[in-house]
Amino acid sequence: MTALEKCEKLHRLFNGMKINGFTKDEINNLGFKNGVYIVFEKGEEAHGVKRVVRIGTHTQPDNLINRLKTHITTNGASVFRRKIAYAILNKWKISDNKFSHLNVYDYKKIYKNKLYNIKDNVSSYIIQNMNFAAFPIKNTKKEEKGTLFWEAKIIATIAHCNKHNCSKNWLGNFMPDELGKIKKAKSVGLWLSAEIDSSPLTDDEFVELEQIILHGKRSF
Repeated sequence: MTALEKCEKLHRLFNGMKINGFTKDEINNLGFKNGVYIVFEKGEEAHGVKRVVRIGTHTQPDNLINRLKTHITTNGASVFRRKIAYAILNKWKISDNKFSHLNVYDYKKIYKNKLYNIKDNVSSYIIQNMNFAAFPIKNTKKEEKGTLFWEAKIIATIAHCNKHNCSKNWLGNFMPDELGKIKKAKSVGLWLSAEIDSSPLTDDEFVELEQIILHGKRSF
């Protein structure tokens, strides 16, 4: 299969799963504690369905539910939240000069003040504009085809597709390039930068992943 075919099939698989809102009740009722989650965002489409904007997981066993909650908790230690916050600040700076006095190298310095001050804006954006699907994986070890292995493979597969385009209004377009590997993340329309250059799914791995997802759907 080509990268385009794999990305399209992944999107159809993910869109066929149960879609959950970013609320504590829906996260608590997920039904499993280990797995990979797929994030969609309002207004974003690819291959004729909801476009995947982030793929994530957890490193500690049985921590999927807590990991998802960090994205909507104002004191949550979430890189995802920080990227959204930086994008919001950058967008405001461009549109109304609210942060026009800032130098591009000041972004990391403002994390403890201005970034903290808009924590409620970040939570509201995620809750109002995003939802997610998830599928169970037994372990978290990358070398044993656990959550970290499949997360990296899915990210790389989507990043290798030249039809996974974001809309011109996507908030992620405002992520400042100075944060590191962000230019590449924006070019593939993802709220992440890690694993973009990893090895994508092989044909055999794709079939294996498809069976994992379909089995997960039958289990709940």
